[in-house]
Amino acid sequence: TPGVNAVAAPVLDQNGKPVGYVTIVGFFTEDEAPKLGRLAVEAVRTISNNLGHMMFWQKASSRKQKA
Repeated sequence: TPGVNAVAAPVLDQNGKPVGYVTIVGFFTEDEAPKLGRLAVEAVRTISNNLGHMMFWQKASSRKQKA
C-alpha cells in the first residue's frame, strides 16, 4: 500500500558541488520509488548540465579533444 515516501537527487554546479536538490515526495510504494528516482536523476542531469557541470565521461571526452 502506498505511504509517504521521498526520492531526491543533487543538482551540481560546474565544480561538482551541490547547489540544490530535486525531491519527489508523495504517496507511492517502495516499488515505485526506483522509477521516480530515475526521473529525479534525469531532471538533475539537465539542470546540472545547464549550470556547467560535466559528468565524468564528459570530462574524459573533453580532455581527449584538447590533447
